[in-house]
Amino acid sequence: MAMTQELASQDEKLLLMESSLKASQEQLTEQIAETFRQGENSRKPQAELKTVTERIIASEEEKNDYKIFYVIICYNFIARGMKEKRNDAGNYFKVTPT
Repeated sequence: MAMTQELASQDEKLLLMESSLKASQEQLTEQIAETFRQGENSRKPQAELKTVTERIIASEEEKNDYKIFYVIICYNFIARGMKEKRNDAGNYFKVTPT
């Protein structure tokens, strides 16, 4: 009988260990799934950040292009004004026959 009780006790311990192992495996599976979900969720903001950063860079480049265009327009405007003033000055000192 003592051996039967010992076997029953061992079977009971084995069942408890199996149950504990199964619970641990389920908990680990859930933790892995949660970690994966968090990884997926963190990738979305990273992708959005990359998109926004690319847009900022493109906007800065466009702004710089407009600045260059503005400088060119100003230069041409000033150059045209100086040319017209030279022409006007030349006409002012020109002697016309009377």
